[in-house]
Amino acid sequence: MAYKGRCAIIPEIWILQDYSGALAVTSDTAESRSVITRLKAVIANLSIAGRMRVLFGLLAALAVLISASGLLGLAFLHKSTRAYETASATAITGSQLSGSFAQAQAHAMHYLVSGDQSEFEMARKSLEETTSAIGKLREQADTGNAALSARLNGLSEAAQRLDSDLAAISSRTDRKDLADIAVDMERLTFVGDSFYSQASTMNDDISGNLSTIGKRVMSNLTANIAVIALLGIIAIGLAMLAMRHARRSISAPLENIAGTMRQLVDGDDATTIPETERQDEIGELARGLQIFRDNAARLQELQHEVAVAAQSELARKAGQEREREEMNQQKTALLAELADKFERTIGEVASRIRIARKVQQNLQVGKV
Repeated sequence: MAYKGRCAIIPEIWILQDYSGALAVTSDTAESRSVITRLKAVIANLSIAGRMRVLFGLLAALAVLISASGLLGLAFLHKSTRAYETASATAITGSQLSGSFAQAQAHAMHYLVSGDQSEFEMARKSLEETTSAIGKLREQADTGNAALSARLNGLSEAAQRLDSDLAAISSRTDRKDLADIAVDMERLTFVGDSFYSQASTMNDDISGNLSTIGKRVMSNLTANIAVIALLGIIAIGLAMLAMRHARRSISAPLENIAGTMRQLVDGDDATTIPETERQDEIGELARGLQIFRDNAARLQELQHEVAVAAQSELARKAGQEREREEMNQQKTALLAELADKFERTIGEVASRIRIARKVQQNLQVGKV
């Protein structure tokens, strides 16, 4: 029973753990989206000039980073190149050191066998060149390289031993037999082998150091090129994003507003003005265009009202004119009728007067 109860509890714990992990992931995702949303809102509320300043600021920062990385890379490259040049010069001096010592040893052996004074002089000259090369190596070598300093000390001691042996050989006035010459030859060979062994080890170390410095130079150069290339890719990507953003948030809205203006010019006052909700210069332009459209519509309404009022006034005046003409016509007709009646009345009166005169004349005649 206990085992069953444990089996029943463990899945619930797993479920709670998975649910809490999912909640944590969901919370992180929600916070990231919230930050992105706020950032988009801030960018959306910026003016076009503000967006351009932000963009040019980012591009300037990238340019500064590219310049700084390039300068640092050049500085490191210059330093590494100087170190490589020093190591190369050290390697060349090391090779010359072995050559000059080999010449000194050969001339010393020739002097031992032949007793020729010119061979002695050439051996001393080669030893001076060897000592000069050792001093030059001390100047070129890193002062903190204890192993190289120890090998240079050993080479210097070997050169001094060869010089001492050569001086000892030249100080003898009597010629020795072949056995003594063989002993001196063996001593010179031993000094030479000791010198060559130390010089070979030193040259190997110098060659390894030269190879390491060369790899470091190539690594620094590669890293610098990679950093500059990465920053260049970021700059190109930012420029492409800026062009895309300019196309979506500047060019396309301006084209929409230009199309709306053409519709307004064509007389379509019912068209909807886009981008009026924006808070930048394009939004101000769209809201100004909306005010222009509303004022144009109001002006058309006023013009229609004025036209209707003018037509009404013309109709009223035309009616008054017709009434006036009708009144004039009625007045004319009335005057003509009155004149006609007056003429008839006058004719009747004249006729009665004539009749009365005739009656009076007839009466007068009858009295007579």
